[in-house]
Amino acid sequence: MEGIVALRQVFHDHMLDYIKKGQVEIILSEEKTLDDFYLSHHSVKKEKRGETRWRMVFDRSSLEAHEPSLNDALEMGLNLLVEILATLLRFRLYPLGIIGDTGQAFS
Repeated sequence: MEGIVALRQVFHDHMLDYIKKGQVEIILSEEKTLDDFYLSHHSVKKEKRGETRWRMVFDRSSLEAHEPSLNDALEMGLNLLVEILATLLRFRLYPLGIIGDTGQAFS
């Protein structure tokens, strides 16, 4: 039972973080409309060097009756992964580089 309590706390902390960052919002039952869309999600546990980390995984391919999934509704873009090497090499050309926070993207 202790593991379930810990998982509930991790889940609560992650959702609270998403709410604080404005990435998700709370909708009360009486405010629900047909235009609202909910992503199914689950937690993933990763153990590395004696440390346990949790992250939330959202299923963008989940379907609702007679509606497209989020993946189907989003535009396909270019694969930017091939540009990572070129971008990193360009950092060697100049004495200063500007970076951004990508902590949530690769954790």
